[in-house]
Formats: sequence, C-alpha cells, structure tokens
Amino acid sequence: MRDCDAILIGAGPAGAVAAAVMARRGLDVILVDKAHFPRDKVCGDFIGPHAVRELDELALGSALQSGNRVGAGSVFIEGREVLRSPLPTGSELPPFGYVIPRQTFDERLFRAACAAGARPLEGHTFADYRVEGETVSVTLRGESGERVLRARALIGADGSASLVALRMRGRPQPKADRLIALRAYYDGIAMPPGGVDVHFHAATFPGYFWIFPTGDGHANVGIGIASQTVAPPKRHLRDLMRDLIENDAAVLARLGPAAVAGKLAGWPLSTYNARLPIVAAPVALVGDAAGFINPINGEGIQYALASGRWVAEAIADAFERRTSLGTALAAYALRVTNEIGLDLELNRFIVAVATNRALNPAWLALLRVWCARAARDPEYLRVAAGVVAGLVPSRRLFDAAVRNVSFAEGFGLLRTTAPLAVARTTGAALTAVFREPAATLRWLANLCGAGWGSRHALLPPRA
Repeated sequence: MRDCDAILIGAGPAGAVAAAVMARRGLDVILVDKAHFPRDKVCGDFIGPHAVRELDELALGSALQSGNRVGAGSVFIEGREVLRSPLPTGSELPPFGYVIPRQTFDERLFRAACAAGARPLEGHTFADYRVEGETVSVTLRGESGERVLRARALIGADGSASLVALRMRGRPQPKADRLIALRAYYDGIAMPPGGVDVHFHAATFPGYFWIFPTGDGHANVGIGIASQTVAPPKRHLRDLMRDLIENDAAVLARLGPAAVAGKLAGWPLSTYNARLPIVAAPVALVGDAAGFINPINGEGIQYALASGRWVAEAIADAFERRTSLGTALAAYALRVTNEIGLDLELNRFIVAVATNRALNPAWLALLRVWCARAARDPEYLRVAAGVVAGLVPSRRLFDAAVRNVSFAEGFGLLRTTAPLAVARTTGAALTAVFREPAATLRWLANLCGAGWGSRHALLPPRA
C-alpha cells in the first residue's frame, strides 16, 4: 500500500514546480517542507530571464507579481564602473528579470503547487528512506514525532545541504565545490530600481559584491566567494563586506544614506559536480540539492525551475505509459547533462582556476579587457556579459575570445596591462607555493577533477 505516487522533500522553487507539474498530470504528490510558509530563504533574490521564461511557459508567472523588474546592469572593478548595459538576453529571452524576496516568491510557488493538487506537509524534516521493491518508504520527523510515508518515487529538493542527497550518495559534497555568501536588506538606497550593480575586487575574488534593488528604495545587498582558496582572504567575509560598504566610493554613492533592515544572514552553496550522481531509482535530486548552481555567479533559480519540470515530466511519462521508472530517471539525468551539465562543468573549471587567489591580478586585468571590448561591441557584450550573468553558455566565451579580439587589441594588452599583471601574478603564485604547499596541491587536484568534466563542454557538438 502506498500513500501517494511521489514524495517531494523541499518546497522551494524546484520542489514546488515538480509538484505542480506532476499534480497537473494527475499524480498524487505530497510536498514536504521543514518550515511553515511563509518562510525566508537566504538568497540574492534575482530571478533571471531564463527563469522568467520558464515560469511563463508553466503558467506560473503570477509568482513574479509586484517584483521589481530590472533590465540593465553595471559592472564595477575596484570601485570604477567599467560597463553599463541592458541585460544581454538577445532575441530568445525576455530582456528583463525580477528582484523579489524569496519569502514572497517561494510562498507563491508553494501555494500554486497546492492549488494544482499537491498535498502540503509543512513542519516535517526528512530523516531516511528505504527502497522496498517498487516502493520507497520515507521517514519524516515532525513536531509530533516520526511518521513513514510510502510512494513510488522520491524527489530530493531540499537545498544545498540536502539530507536526501547525503543519504543517496553516502557522502557529503566536497568542500571545494562550495561557495559561501552573505546577504542583508537595506532601506533608503540611492539607486534607480531598473538596474543591478555587480562589484569585483581583488579582496573578494573569486566572488563579487552585489546590490539588487527590490523596489521602493529597498535592496538586497550581499557578497559571495569560493569557500576554499589558495591564499585565503585575510579577513572574514562579513568584514570584507563592511569594508566595501564603508570605503568603496561607488558603493557609498548607493548605500551611504541607506539603513540595514534586518540582520545579516549567510548560507553555503554547493555547485555542480558531474562525478556525483543525481539519480538512484526511485530517488532523484533537483535544484540546489543536485548542485545545479552556476559556480560563476551563484545563481540557481533558473536551474531549479527547469530541473523540477524535467524530473516531473519524466516521472509522469513513466507512470502514464507504465514503463520503467529507472529508465525514466536515467533519461532525466541525461537531459540534465545535455541541457545544463556540460556548461556548469566548464564554469566549475573556470572557477577552480580562479580559486588560486595568486592569479587575481591576471583575472581582473582580463575582466577589464572584456568589459572594455563589450562596451563598444554589442555581440561581444552579449557573449561576455551573458556568460557572467548565466544567459549564454560558457563555451561561447572561448569562441568570442578567439574570434573577436583583434591583433591590435592583443598587442595593446601585452604592451600595457599584461606585463604588470603577469609579473604580479607570477610573484604571488610562487609565494603561495612556498607559503601554502598543501593548499596549492589541493588546488591542483581540484583543477584536474574539474577539468575531467569540462573537457566535454569544449568539444564540437555531434551532428
């Protein structure tokens, strides 16, 4: 005897979308969350163009109502604005995104899933599961104690610290795959609501500082960085964020008159690692639980929405056609690889290189060159800025770097920026080897592991 067709652990964007899609297809699903809605979720709150399109196609666009619509962005390097442009979406995506607090956004998706027919179970935490033939028994812990639910499929959508993923894989995700971030809300900012700011500094690279306005003078302000680096930052991330707010002229211009609304909150993010499984029938992982987070910008909502739909379609098709659930989940895993996996793996390699902070001078010099070219070349802007924003596949960046940078520009870079950057980078790298040999070896090992998967992303597509 089963209690339902599918149990979803985690009612965030990935779980809510999966539940809504399956319920619309006539499946009996139970949507479990450890909290009671409305509840907060620490995040940058940016809903990008990919996610906007996904929600519209799923008839869930109402979740974005009253959100602050943004259609432009500015990039700053070491306090200087180097690029300002509309979002580089091209003709395939809507030319805008939204900034909307997750407390509001997540509750709307959760309510939409319930309205579609999903049965909610709030205030319950996943404890364990056991596969018994074609049934999976899931143990949950709530305020009244433990209970066991039985279903045909289990979907883990319980975030970067996923207990379902830990149980399925038998080990936690490597620390080298993690990012850490801090976020606070500010009231009274001096900034137009239609754009976002992204700041790169040597002190916080690989990572960035952001100001995302939520409308009416409010903003989500935060900072994110890779959790493991060679030559780690000398100061705590909280102190780095405070230093930028107090001393960066460009940030002061935005936040000088503003006041903090609420407390500073932090959270870990586990990025994609192709070596870790995302299915073990009848169990599948989606969203942050599967590591579907872009290592370059920390964005995960667009992947959460898409993966929730993909797994729901795969499971619903299998049940309707009475075919193997294992085959359906294997097809879901293959779809992930083809749609987003290769690109996320390439992004992982790029960030793995950048986690050696001795290379920061070279990376920031390269960012300046990209932004300078993008400021006067619309196609280069669409590719370079699109990769950073998660709008364009990373492999396109390599094509653009080879084809669109002229010989004269390359010579000018070598004559001016590069010698100083190369000299500083070489000196810092050698110093890091002697001061932190163990950390340098870990960096090289992680680089090799990231390169193992990313090599496929650069191969030409099969005919």
